[in-house]
Amino acid sequence: GGTGVIGLGLVYSASSAWGKLRSMPLPAFASTATPVFDAQECKRLAALDRAGVADRTLVVFTSDNGTTHEGRADPRFHVGGADPKFFGSAGGLRGYKGSVYEGGLRVPMIARWPGVTGEGLECETPVVSTDLYPTLLAAAGASLAPEIASALDGVNLRPAFEDPAASLERDSLYF
Repeated sequence: GGTGVIGLGLVYSASSAWGKLRSMPLPAFASTATPVFDAQECKRLAALDRAGVADRTLVVFTSDNGTTHEGRADPRFHVGGADPKFFGSAGGLRGYKGSVYEGGLRVPMIARWPGVTGEGLECETPVVSTDLYPTLLAAAGASLAPEIASALDGVNLRPAFEDPAASLERDSLYF
């Protein structure tokens, strides 16, 4: 077979345990849900191993934007109501979701691409979600016509996955 590409999503069953978790105060819920989420991702990775495709499958885990800010009293403006100070989810960076400061834009991304990504490597190169499209195409062994590829805002992240010190061929980031 060819190269497989999957996206990881969080899927919960409609069990009574989920209802119990969801009724907890947010800090308790988040600290309880994280190990559940981690366990689910381990099951997905194990399923790739059992299927014999883990060695040729790119797995990406990321978020869409920075941490949400504290909720406001006005219910028409609810943005999540998390406690960013408690969780430290902005990592000390200024700003929250919806701002142009790093705390509103910077999110973690974890990638596992056997034979490409090295274990425990960290890359400081700024990337953007539009980079995932050309990266996933490359992982699948697909290519675009040059006139289409040149019109994309995103770039293939493989060079940065292979060597965290590598620079990506782009003039600027668009988001």
